Amino acid sequence: MGIVITVSRQLGAGGTQIASRVASRLGLALVDRQILDRVAEEAGVPAGLVEAVDESPAALKQRPRSVRPGAPSVTYSQLIQSAIYETARKGDVLILGRGAHLLLQGMPGLLRVKIIAPMEKRVQSLSERLSLSRSAAERAIRDSDRNRAAYIKAVYGRDWMDMTCYDLVINTHQIDQETAAEIICLAAETLRRTRAQADTGSMAS
Repeated sequence: MGIVITVSRQLGAGGTQIASRVASRLGLALVDRQILDRVAEEAGVPAGLVEAVDESPAALKQRPRSVRPGAPSVTYSQLIQSAIYETARKGDVLILGRGAHLLLQGMPGLLRVKIIAPMEKRVQSLSERLSLSRSAAERAIRDSDRNRAAYIKAVYGRDWMDMTCYDLVINTHQIDQETAAEIICLAAETLRRTRAQADTGSMAS
């Protein structure tokens, strides 16, 4: 099995961009919205319906009205978890958000990363990237933080900002995206070597 990296990020901290760099350098499949597309296809509903409850407590309660006869009655959260797990089982993948760091904890070859930044930097970054006013950027960040924290609490009973849930935490206040990507790649390559050595030792014995 290859390595699996999960990247949890605060909106505006640059996590998505950093994840893209890491996936490209390490030759990993970058999985983000693909999870939603897979859930939508399995549930037989438009992708927009899945996106509406993505990383929100609503995913824990809402059940899609599948158009497929005989399909089991499950919540969006259960479908999302199943899609994440099946994706991770293939290895050599980087998964963004959705509590993957908690769902997959204990999986061999797993590196759990958190990308954070001070509020001021996040507001400035989001404003520039999406051409938003300061108030709109602040509102988007507050909404995102609230939904993600509530989702993790509802599904896993954990604090979204509990740093002990991660193997590597990077604050992009002074660490730029390029350096952050290099740090994550270094950690991942070390993990790969450790796994390869363990596998070799196991075969020799």
